Order: sequence, then structure tokens, then C-alpha cells
Amino acid sequence: MTEVKGVGAVILNSSNEVLLTRRKPDCDFYPDCWFLPCGTVESGEDPKATVVREMEEELCIAVEIIRELIRRTNDGGYDEIIYECAIMKGGPVNNDTDELSEVRYFPLNALPEGIHSKITELLEGILNKKEKMA
Repeated sequence: MTEVKGVGAVILNSSNEVLLTRRKPDCDFYPDCWFLPCGTVESGEDPKATVVREMEEELCIAVEIIRELIRRTNDGGYDEIIYECAIMKGGPVNNDTDELSEVRYFPLNALPEGIHSKITELLEGILNKKEKMA
């Protein structure tokens, strides 16, 4: 893999719902699509530091990284890492109204229409693992 340029966060609440953000219709990156909270790695920045920074900037939450879930090349042709994170402080609010139209939790078994297919696949894999552990 090449240099990581993007990060995303899977954040579950105590009701096992996943936090998603909806991109604005005029957004360059997946317009009008439900997506994981995510961001771009700045030059020289560690991807873990990026996910912590992006969650604070965009959603006003302090997160702790639990583990790396997946490292892949995304649809845009660049490498990204998706982390499982836990909120340590704050409650998610939309602090990025230029790009995001909505921020909310959804049950893993009732994801919204308009969610990106790669995110659906990732979250279905998480749900299947949780069901096997139950």
C-alpha cells in the first residue's frame, strides 16, 4: 500500500448504533451520501492523530482509538484506514456545516438509504461478528 491519505471512524453508542454523517448534495466527496465520520491525513501527520483531530473538528467529540478495523484502497484510488473508536468526551454535533448536512446514530441492522455500499459492507461485517459473539 502507498501512503495513507484518508481515515474513518466506526463509533458505536451504548445501544449498538453507529454514528454516520450525511454529506451535503453539493459536496465534492460522495455528495448526499451517508458515510462514516472521516477526514484527510495532512502531510506528515500520523493517521491515528488525524482521526482524533477530525472527530474533534467536525463533530466536537474526543475519541479514543480502540483498534484498526481495515486498511484498504478506496473508490477514489487512495489508501485509507478505518478505526473503531469510542467517544471519551462530548456528544456528536455537526461542526462542519460546509460539508455535512446531518449527523446521527443508526442501528446496525437498520442503516439509512443513501449509505455508501462500501460502508454497508463494513458495518454488516461488524454486525455479523457481534451476532456470533452473542
